[in-house]
Amino acid sequence: MTTLDRYVSGLYLRVWLICVLGAPLLFIIIKLTDDLDRYLARGLSIQQVLLAHLYDFPYQMGLSFPVASLFGAVFTVALMSRNFEVTAAKASGVSFYRLIAPLFACEALAPVRVKGKAKPVTILEPLGLEEEMTPEQLERERSFQHFLFLYRSQSWDQAEEMLQRLLEEEPESYLYKLYQERIDHFRENPPEPDWDGVFTHETK
Repeated sequence: MTTLDRYVSGLYLRVWLICVLGAPLLFIIIKLTDDLDRYLARGLSIQQVLLAHLYDFPYQMGLSFPVASLFGAVFTVALMSRNFEVTAAKASGVSFYRLIAPLFACEALAPVRVKGKAKPVTILEPLGLEEEMTPEQLERERSFQHFLFLYRSQSWDQAEEMLQRLLEEEPESYLYKLYQERIDHFRENPPEPDWDGVFTHETK
């Protein structure tokens, strides 16, 4: 990865992380404001309410990924344009598309459909430039794509076997644990034969 790629990636990831951490707080505050009367009517303590929203924080982070990806890309390009860095890059022989190449090195994580909406949203995670990824990372990405094929084909046993191999390499991966929960869910609640592979959230 070149110095320019690291610089652009750094700008993007700073905004991305701010949105991923800040948006859930905004979502929780809005939800807390809307439901405060109901919590009080049930006699819940402040500690119980705060603890419930603390447990809800990872879920809200997942919902913020698409927004974070959009804002990260928009603000990165806007900041570079305002500081004439895009102009400087072009003057140095670097095209705009090459300049923003790090923004497109991302992985499709988990397409989800929010309750009441027909169109699914794909959550993305930045990975890095493909040519800069290690052979181990590329092999893990290929294994994950194979897992997704099995998962969307409703081959739960084979998908879980592949997922366990991935978990052995990255036992702390939130993504793999999330898919394990979804496999468990679909085993108890099988989707329709024409299922499109998208997980539908039952709550907003």
